[in-house]
Amino acid sequence: MRRDQFRYCLKILQHFRTLETYFKIYHERNKGQTIKTNVIRSIIKSGGNGHLELTGNKLKLIIQRAKRIERLLNLANNNYNIFDAFPDLNITFFSANRMNTYNYERWLILVKTNNLVSADEGRRLYKEYKEKCKKERYEYLRNLYIGANRGNDLLENEINDEQDEKGEESEEDDKDEERINLLF
Repeated sequence: MRRDQFRYCLKILQHFRTLETYFKIYHERNKGQTIKTNVIRSIIKSGGNGHLELTGNKLKLIIQRAKRIERLLNLANNNYNIFDAFPDLNITFFSANRMNTYNYERWLILVKTNNLVSADEGRRLYKEYKEKCKKERYEYLRNLYIGANRGNDLLENEINDEQDEKGEESEEDDKDEERINLLF
């Protein structure tokens, strides 16, 4: 039962990240709105939540818990037996109401090394983790944009090659020639 709850949270996080990526690429946001807020509103609006009573705050809590569960699983190399090692561990343990972010960092180090670190060390570890997450998000989006641009360039090259094989000169080729001539 507990594992199902953990898996459910992780599945929601996976879908949330997919939607978040979609919103980052295809949706413009208004000033003051975050992508996270737009994704949550979209989920709530499209959910038809008559019987679930899913609210934005509940969804935020699920995502928060899922991120913490994911970090614990990464620490255990995706071995779900880590949850069995702590019989009292349930889904509410992973919320900020139960344990703040600095203490969660300390707890992860305790699980990993069996050594308890100071509160200041926990604060430092959390800041490092946040910086690492920012860099990973940036690289992920950067790779998405680069990949999308490469895909467009490849498609454009294929179209131009097909036209060249047919002996057709396109307007785009003429414009390219004009630009080259202007350089010299």
